[in-house]
Amino acid sequence: MHIGNSCACIEIVSSSGTLRLASVYLRPSIPDYFAAVDECFKTLSSPYAVLGVDSNAKNQMWNSLHTDQKGLDFEQLVLINNLNVLNVPIDSLEFVPGGTSFVDVTLAGDRVSLIRWLFLPFASLSDHPFIYFELENNCVPAFSPSTKVVRPVPRFSNINQQVFLRLLEKNLSLSPTAPSLPSVASVEAEIDLLTRFICDCAKAAKVRQAETPNAKNMPWWSTNLCSLRTKARRAYKAWSKEKNEGNHTLYYLSKSTYQRELRLAKLKSWDEFRAPTSSLLIFPIYFLPIFAPSKLRLPGH
Repeated sequence: MHIGNSCACIEIVSSSGTLRLASVYLRPSIPDYFAAVDECFKTLSSPYAVLGVDSNAKNQMWNSLHTDQKGLDFEQLVLINNLNVLNVPIDSLEFVPGGTSFVDVTLAGDRVSLIRWLFLPFASLSDHPFIYFELENNCVPAFSPSTKVVRPVPRFSNINQQVFLRLLEKNLSLSPTAPSLPSVASVEAEIDLLTRFICDCAKAAKVRQAETPNAKNMPWWSTNLCSLRTKARRAYKAWSKEKNEGNHTLYYLSKSTYQRELRLAKLKSWDEFRAPTSSLLIFPIYFLPIFAPSKLRLPGH
């Protein structure tokens, strides 16, 4: 579901109802704030709705220092549309981020129960901190513990053949001997048993490959960037706990250094990508010829 340029929503349909997960951005320059929020809430609100809203409105209900007119309008529309504010008072939170005006609001319908809501102690490198929450929703069917997750059989190239043959030989030696005059049922049972032996041995003999997701998806990433990001996160956490000029300066410098080195690493990676094809076009241009007649006759001539 997509509503305008400021709201995006997905729906999860089940036999019990429809769960809506929406992300909403309310621009500070909206001409008629009340009407825009009212239209958005009327479209998205439901007993099983969960909305994450950048409200750009201040209200002490969601931990702002004061309440402005937009905050009053937002609060009124929340009540009209049977929504609930899930933001937890900062007095009951273990971690309170610094450098934020607290305009991010988490809303939910009446059939959604809150388990916990908190700020993550990680620097988001923006004016909006990371928000984490857990909900209990009877709309979505619960996962049955008895459901067995079947692992897929690995490809032949990912199987250690020596280990596979050794395990298969061991299992076959322990299997019962087939009768001399087998029946159709006994043959089918033997086939099922052999199939299970082969699959189990193939899974047990799978070659474990080291996962290197960053090498493919982020070729510019390095241990230096990882260290700088960790340093920035630690400085952000220290500043959020104790808001003084020293901690603020340390966080600002750490964030600036990390962002600068990240940009340089991305530029360097892009230059290395372009280097082998510097004399060629990376993205080829295709020309479609259009053949025009040798003479054109215009009306009136």
